[in-house]
Amino acid sequence: MRRNEGKLIVVGNRKGGVGKTTCTVALAHTFHQQLGMSVCVVDTDPQASASIALLGDIDPENPLRLLSGAPLLERSLSNYQFHGAHRPALNLFTVGNVKPFDANVEIPFALVPTSPDYWRKERELLGSRAEYGPRQQWENRFERMLRTLRETFDVVMVDTPPGVSVLTASTLEGADLFLVPCRPDRISVLGLTVLSAEIQEVMDVETMRRRARMVWTMTASDGVSEHQVKALGMPLPFASIPQPGSNAKEPGEPDVRYASIPQSDSIRDAILRIAGPPDTHRPGNRRQTWAARYRGAPGVTLLESARAVAGAVGLIETHE
Repeated sequence: MRRNEGKLIVVGNRKGGVGKTTCTVALAHTFHQQLGMSVCVVDTDPQASASIALLGDIDPENPLRLLSGAPLLERSLSNYQFHGAHRPALNLFTVGNVKPFDANVEIPFALVPTSPDYWRKERELLGSRAEYGPRQQWENRFERMLRTLRETFDVVMVDTPPGVSVLTASTLEGADLFLVPCRPDRISVLGLTVLSAEIQEVMDVETMRRRARMVWTMTASDGVSEHQVKALGMPLPFASIPQPGSNAKEPGEPDVRYASIPQSDSIRDAILRIAGPPDTHRPGNRRQTWAARYRGAPGVTLLESARAVAGAVGLIETHE
């Protein structure tokens, strides 16, 4: 479904433990496998959870070993070939045909991986004050990388670390959607005020209101309703995304439901389930994909939520 330019979705929150990586990977998988979109995930989190999960074939005793030969983000952005006006080759910085997603080989799915050593480079960049110093070069190269990816894929999803990092800040201005994962509890919602203030240092309030949207995470199998959100009794700096066809307002009609990522296994368990040996009890002796654990009601919620997010950036038409 290639179009003129792919959509850039940045997934972030200042608070940790709200399911950013699970949200990124589950939505990316659904975009690819069920909505037929070409996808690239860009991992800018030094925890490298998305990279480790998506690369697969993990040695549980040394899960970082598989990153040793990958075109890591920190290496790619130090590459001189990102200078100049020419378009950098995709194989310089992406891993294609990500293994857990090889069921649909006709539609590309790629990863720009990172590693736990990335935090050292971030610290170095934060200490750079020169107007045209290493930080500016790094940001310019990252913007060129994203531009190249948007020319290639329908969707580019950037998984970010907690807070607003160097690359998060430089990415937000060009993002089509800043997706804020949040758990439906008062502690998680309270932290959104700080995140909103940080974002306003990068973009004005009106732009933030247009581009920033919430997706609820770690929810019940049927997601989150408008009634549940109002019951939190707290103001929200970002709007939620209604699921398609979920805007009933008449008395007695079903409540509005919002884009949600249902509660699932922990990231560690999910990684091991993807990377472990084939399940001899499953037909075809095939490995699970990341989102294979979403079945029944959670699977329906995830699919409808992916459609809602895709509709929010104009990837598909949704009917309210």
